[in-house]
Amino acid sequence: MELPPAEWSGGEWWLEIQPPMLDSIQLHEAAADGWHMRQAGCLLVPQLREDDYRFPVFRLASDLPPLPRKTVYLRVHSGNALYLLADLKSPAEFARQNELSTTLWGGYFGAVTLVLLFTFTMGGINHSRRYLALSVVLLGNAIQIFNAQGFITGLFWIGRERWGDISGYSTATLAIAAIFWAIRDIITRRDAPRWLDTLYIIGAWFCTLVPLAAFVGYYHQAYLAALVINLFGVTGAIIIASRRKQFSTFDKIMLISMVSYLITYIHTCRWLLGFGPVEPTQIIFRAAVVAMFCLMICTALLLEIRQAHHALLQQKSRDLEQCALSGKALKQKVKEQSEELQKSNVLYQSLLELSPDDVTITDLNGVILMISPAAVTMFGYERVEEHIGRHILDYIAPEDRELATATMLRMFTENYAGLEVYNALHSDGSVFTINVTGKVITDSAGEPTCIIFVVRDITEDVRLKKELLNLLDSKRRLLMEQRNFLSMVSHEFRTPLAVIDSAAINLMAVPVVGQVDLDRRAHQIQRATRALSQLIDNCLTSERIEEGGFQLVRQQTLVVPLVTETAQIVTFSIRHELRLECDNAPALWVLDPTLVKIALSNLIDNAIKYSERGTVTVSASKGTDGRLCIAVTDQGIGIGEHEKVLLFEKFVRGDAAQRGKSIRGSGLGLFVTRRIAQAHGGDLVLRSGEPGATRFELWLPE
Repeated sequence: MELPPAEWSGGEWWLEIQPPMLDSIQLHEAAADGWHMRQAGCLLVPQLREDDYRFPVFRLASDLPPLPRKTVYLRVHSGNALYLLADLKSPAEFARQNELSTTLWGGYFGAVTLVLLFTFTMGGINHSRRYLALSVVLLGNAIQIFNAQGFITGLFWIGRERWGDISGYSTATLAIAAIFWAIRDIITRRDAPRWLDTLYIIGAWFCTLVPLAAFVGYYHQAYLAALVINLFGVTGAIIIASRRKQFSTFDKIMLISMVSYLITYIHTCRWLLGFGPVEPTQIIFRAAVVAMFCLMICTALLLEIRQAHHALLQQKSRDLEQCALSGKALKQKVKEQSEELQKSNVLYQSLLELSPDDVTITDLNGVILMISPAAVTMFGYERVEEHIGRHILDYIAPEDRELATATMLRMFTENYAGLEVYNALHSDGSVFTINVTGKVITDSAGEPTCIIFVVRDITEDVRLKKELLNLLDSKRRLLMEQRNFLSMVSHEFRTPLAVIDSAAINLMAVPVVGQVDLDRRAHQIQRATRALSQLIDNCLTSERIEEGGFQLVRQQTLVVPLVTETAQIVTFSIRHELRLECDNAPALWVLDPTLVKIALSNLIDNAIKYSERGTVTVSASKGTDGRLCIAVTDQGIGIGEHEKVLLFEKFVRGDAAQRGKSIRGSGLGLFVTRRIAQAHGGDLVLRSGEPGATRFELWLPE
């Protein structure tokens, strides 16, 4: 640089070099003793620097006589700076401009800080990505300008200027990336096609990664590419914004701010690319335009919020009017519903009072909250108030409370609402039967609020049901007896009649050969007649017993003749022998001789039928308890243990009779015999049922 004589008229001059992130600066100037070389820059050892100012400053020599001109040589090396600004000032002018610059930049950064606080606050309040994007743009550009003006180096990197150099080229490209992201978030995100929006994302990432190119020596090329990409990105955003069909105030302000930023950006790129000189005012203007860009968009957003607020107020006014109308309609509706509810309550109370069933409402623990008047009558109390506050289980009999508790648990876990029958307690402690239906009532959110029970007294229903079941059982038993009786009659009556008919035919068709043959045929007819007579006696006796008109004809009767005469039945069988044991028998006994003969005949007849041969023992004696005992013992096939339970039932025959198809019988013999004994006040007892020794004892009281 050649300084003209007018500017070199003696005195001290200071040479200020910008920007601060220059690797090395060598200044060569002539002095009285020859050329001197001084150095500055980020890579210079701090001890060799002349001052601690935020920019490199050289104090030029002033001890030379006035020269026609003064030549100063500068050699500058930088890995990231795209411009060089050298300013020659007198110390007084330097101090004045430095004070002005500091004040200006302090005001600028103060304003930016306030705007940042505003945008961050609005972004948090409105949850808006656009405010957040503006905050990032302001913060990124403020940091970049703060660094470009040497404040970061002056505050943080004194003695470590290399870090200031790194922060310089990092903040420059990150500020461009922030602009890219803000443009995309405010404009292209809504209107651009997806592929174009993707290009904006790629461009923002490229600008973010540009600082890495400094480590491989291609920072200048990458930074220039970022400038060009940003230029096209801003231009594209303006085109997209201008093609919107509807323009709001926000769109207009945003478009104006984008055009202003683009003009300033083109001017900045011109001197950054070396197509024109750079001046300090241009740097200030660029910073001011970025701030103005953000402020204008903030203004547009505020207007948009104001319009939205105004629209909200209008909508609120309309809603209030509608709410007032709805309130009037609601009052009318409430009035109508209240009247309907009152009518429903009257109807509901009438239904509760007229219903024979008890309706009870409890809380979730089973404590009674409301109960209908039917409970007063059902449980034997005097007032409804006596039930309020009591637990529902207090009305259940102790033996059924466990079942009731389990049922209530199912109502909660399984939504169970089935019928259950319990024994309930009257107020006097008596037990009656109730039928209970329960359901858990829930609110609109599905939470349980209370339990409702419907209780019905079914004591009379249970009694009628039991009577009906007894009648049905009796009818079924009678039908079975009738069927068995008809089956028995058709079989048992046919056999002796067939024998009598056959004997009569033989008498007529075959001549009698002697007295023995005649006696044999007569005996056949006699046995068949006697069997038929015995069957008729059993049937008639059973019918008399069942009808309830059965009466004994008691009289003094000779015991031994009665037993001996009846026991002669054994003599009709050629396979059996009769043994009488009447030595201990009393002479006389009060009884019904006809019925006792029928009973004893049944026992002897069974002894003959169920033993193929052997001795039939008939005994009569007076027991130790004073009763008459007439016993019949055979040597037959015996009676099994499982047969003894049903042995004395009507129309029931033992397994032996079922297995032996040739053994006749009606199933009435033992039934009639025992009823005759019971009619006398005695009983028929089976003492032994083992094979070869079956003994029946007929006990008759005196």
